[in-house]
Amino acid sequence: MIASPSGSCYFLFGSGYSNTFDSWSLEGLCLQSGNLFLDTATAREEHDPYPLGGYYGHNYYNGGRYLVGEAVSPILNVDGAQQAIVSWNIETPAGTWIEVLLKVRLNEQWMHPVSMGVWSSDIAFASHSVPFEDQYLRVDTDVLKLKTPYKADALQIIVRLFSTSTDSPCLKSVMLTLSGSSSVSGYTSASRTCVERVLDVPLCSQMVYPNGGNIWCSPTCIAMLLGYWGIGGQNCSDRVRDAVQGVFDWMYGGYGNWSFNVAYAASKGLEAYLVRMRSLADAERWIDIGVPLAISYAWGKGELTGAPIESSDGHIVVLAGFDSNGDPVINDPAASSDEAVRRTYKRDEVEGLWLGHSYGTTYVIFPSDHRLARRLIEEASHMCS
Repeated sequence: MIASPSGSCYFLFGSGYSNTFDSWSLEGLCLQSGNLFLDTATAREEHDPYPLGGYYGHNYYNGGRYLVGEAVSPILNVDGAQQAIVSWNIETPAGTWIEVLLKVRLNEQWMHPVSMGVWSSDIAFASHSVPFEDQYLRVDTDVLKLKTPYKADALQIIVRLFSTSTDSPCLKSVMLTLSGSSSVSGYTSASRTCVERVLDVPLCSQMVYPNGGNIWCSPTCIAMLLGYWGIGGQNCSDRVRDAVQGVFDWMYGGYGNWSFNVAYAASKGLEAYLVRMRSLADAERWIDIGVPLAISYAWGKGELTGAPIESSDGHIVVLAGFDSNGDPVINDPAASSDEAVRRTYKRDEVEGLWLGHSYGTTYVIFPSDHRLARRLIEEASHMCS
């Protein structure tokens, strides 16, 4: 039996897509060529709500003053969503950053907005998730989870852009991914689409780095995908170490924040989104158009034949393609060397672990001029309509 999220759907807003920021309410921001920027003439001057170093020993924002503007999406009506993840594509010059919040409606009553993270590509800025929990929901690093029996009937996305200089962030797109039931039961594997193709994704191991590489699976996968698209040079080490710096979440204390990983990839000039797929048949459509993916799963002893390590409670790998039997060809960064990264796993094992652990959570990363990829991600965003 295979598990996948019940009723997954997506809302994508961005320049060049059907849903744009034109429908959002703006305060202190302006639209230019379909992207959101700070409007310095109307942006508010505010001060960090915490003193310097006063938020768990760090800063919530910058510990000082800044300009800020806010954008609020239209009300997004949904049918019983229980989980939400957000991804954003933004340019953040030095001294600028973004905060993304979600506002949830339960039984026609709006809850207080909760933060899904404060992020900048500027490594001098300490990006972080924002833990939160009340009787209705909790934010688990990068996932908003409604507590049983609560289900959202609507949400709104709130984006706040910040600057301490004359530069402005440039927000290009935002995707909200919603899932229904967070329980796992009663699913069967979807049929194959008969794709036999393996993409030439660079092979990079996380395990060759003695200073923490054993927990670098996600940035190592990002480094492989960037290398596939010709970004960051041919050297694994340079790409991996740069990604490690770019995705770190000090509140989480690690490198596996899904939203931060795709935001970092987008900061390199690509489009990058978090989606939750229903099966490997969905993933085959991306491989067929030349787009490798990164997927999240976990396994116990004996559950993943041929794995380089015995078990993991959370791991990211690159899905590079499928062989003639329909089995997934994986770049597994947990291999002991770069040369040992390429593996072929059993389809039913990977699919079950992926859907059962993360409900099909996938990094989808591609160049903005890849028209087939933009069309496919647009199709996904229509699932909520």
